[in-house]
Amino acid sequence: MDIGYERGVSIMEEKCTYDDKNKECNCILHCEKDSWNSLEKDELNKKIELFWKTLRDTLYSSCQNINEICVVEGIIFSKWEEALNFNYPIDINEENGNFTCKILFASERTYYFKNCAFLEKLDLKELDLEKDLTFDNCTFNQEITFYKSCNSSLIFINDCDFYSNNIDLSNRIFKSNLYFKNCKNIKKLDLYNSTIQGSASFRGSNLNEVNFEKTEFNNVAVFNDTIFQNNVDFKYTSFDDRVYFQDVTIQGELNLSSTIFKDEVNFLGIKNNEVGKKLGVKNIANRETARIIKHSFEKLDNIIEANKFYALEMQKREEELSKTKENWLDWIVFKFHKISSNHSQDWLLTLLWMLNITMLFGTFSNISPCQKDIGLFIVVSLMIIVGLYTLLKTHRKKFLFAVFIFIYCLSSINLDDMARLISLTGKESLTFITLIYKSIIAYLIYQFIISIRQNTRRK
Repeated sequence: MDIGYERGVSIMEEKCTYDDKNKECNCILHCEKDSWNSLEKDELNKKIELFWKTLRDTLYSSCQNINEICVVEGIIFSKWEEALNFNYPIDINEENGNFTCKILFASERTYYFKNCAFLEKLDLKELDLEKDLTFDNCTFNQEITFYKSCNSSLIFINDCDFYSNNIDLSNRIFKSNLYFKNCKNIKKLDLYNSTIQGSASFRGSNLNEVNFEKTEFNNVAVFNDTIFQNNVDFKYTSFDDRVYFQDVTIQGELNLSSTIFKDEVNFLGIKNNEVGKKLGVKNIANRETARIIKHSFEKLDNIIEANKFYALEMQKREEELSKTKENWLDWIVFKFHKISSNHSQDWLLTLLWMLNITMLFGTFSNISPCQKDIGLFIVVSLMIIVGLYTLLKTHRKKFLFAVFIFIYCLSSINLDDMARLISLTGKESLTFITLIYKSIIAYLIYQFIISIRQNTRRK
């Protein structure tokens, strides 16, 4: 390729030489256009007009057959909206006077944009293509807007970088399949009040903000490996067919409380932004969301995962109770359930509480025969232990184990004494303090059994 230089600036080639072997073409279509914004208005308009005329002629000569895929590769687009001004140019054949219409974008043709760059807003509102439209490995420096009623058989956006720009798909009817794959830096994907009659996929894409309010998915919807960087609210969203949320990453809150699922939903591997971490209570907007995910796992007989979201459902219920003073007794029960067994999910936690309470009761029973003193000592000690336990955010079980070792070293209670105290069939005299102790131990034994069963049972 022969490119001349004048004062350090490459001279634009008159003829396009772009192909697989030569990707350094400097024609009007493939040249860098960053400097165009500094041009005078008249000069800029001439360049834009030349650009679209050249593109029209190139597409017309390379895509004679309407059934062929029209490949647009490596082109750097400046002002896209100007394309519509040259959409239907007419050439006159001087020999026979016939008119030839060179349509830039024919509705019945398949278009494939590969390695293209769109420097300004890509506005497709006036274009209504009937066949496939694909953007592969393209960059979008400004937002992209699609046509109001889409009849394409497929819209496929693959490996594209949107440079923190918006995609406006709101108030649209997509009669086609809509696929986003491995797209990144999407500032906001707006599908408000839109209908997707074909299948939809957002696999592997990175979405900063989304609006799925009142969106209807009439076919299969796939969100596998998608990263949602902020809150996701499928408000009044309707899924008529199967939905896949496998290995989705939720960095904010997920809200499914007003979502309509008419078929199977798969949440396997859904996680938060911490590597290898499952969704936590901070990632669930409300109790209904946890219940929906739990129910989806139960329908798949995935009891272990269902139990994890049962625990989140209980935590959300606890949050609801903490906001009202009317049900304070229920709140105490939920709080005790959380502290003692993490809502029947942690058998080791329950076992540690059993050992510590038994050790406290046995130790103080040996120190003082007075029941009032024993009760007071146990209550004060438990308040201190529970207080420190709730203040800790991590290593809570290690803390309880350390407390047990500390009391065990100071106490004269041995393992046989502990086994006798834990036994619910002992023949020792039953006092009020002993009754309270036995009741607590009975509850903890029950939670211990349930916690083990929750992680091993089959439905």
